[in-house]
Amino acid sequence: GEPLWSSDRFQHRALGSPLALERVVVFGDGDGLLHFLDRDSGRTLLRLPTDGRPIVAAPVRVGTTMVAVTQGGGVFA
Repeated sequence: GEPLWSSDRFQHRALGSPLALERVVVFGDGDGLLHFLDRDSGRTLLRLPTDGRPIVAAPVRVGTTMVAVTQGGGVFA
């Protein structure tokens, strides 16, 4: 398929694997931030801090909750 959008804003941020939800794509980075992007446009919707340690795996959806785990052992929902 054809790319819908691309972004160079996240270069050198050690991005993790994404989680695609209904209208949002969520991924973590090496600084422990969770980035929420609009799935259709790539526009940043929200950026949430965790404990400052890298996100170690793709966020997962558990029911209506999204869960992310950091290298420091933090679990954020």
